[in-house]
Amino acid sequence: MEEELTKVPLPNSYQETVYVMHAPPFQTNLDVLYDRRSVGSRAIRQFIEKNQPYLTLHGHIHEAPSRSGSYWDKIGDTVCVNPGQATKDLHAVMFELEDVLNTMNHTIFG
Repeated sequence: MEEELTKVPLPNSYQETVYVMHAPPFQTNLDVLYDRRSVGSRAIRQFIEKNQPYLTLHGHIHEAPSRSGSYWDKIGDTVCVNPGQATKDLHAVMFELEDVLNTMNHTIFG
C-alpha cells in the first residue's frame, strides 16, 4: 500500500482534496473489528498524517462504526469517514463539502 500511495498524483492543494480509499487508516474509529482490534492501513494513516488532505472516505471494515460508536474521525485537520454497513440495509453519510463536520448526517436506508 505504501508503494501504491507514492504513485498518487499530487494535487495543487491538499486542503482542497478528497481521497476515496477502500481501507481505513489504522487506529481510528473507522478500523475497529467486532473483537475491538484495529486492522486499518498504517500506510494510509501515514499518508494522511503527512499530507493532511481535506477529507478521506473509506469502507472495508463494515462493522467499525457500530463497534467504535462513530462513523468519522480526525487525523490532524483531516476528516475521515466510513459509513459502515453492519446490516443488509444501506448506510450512507451525507454532508455539504464546504463544511463537512457541521453538516454530516449518517443515514440508514431500508
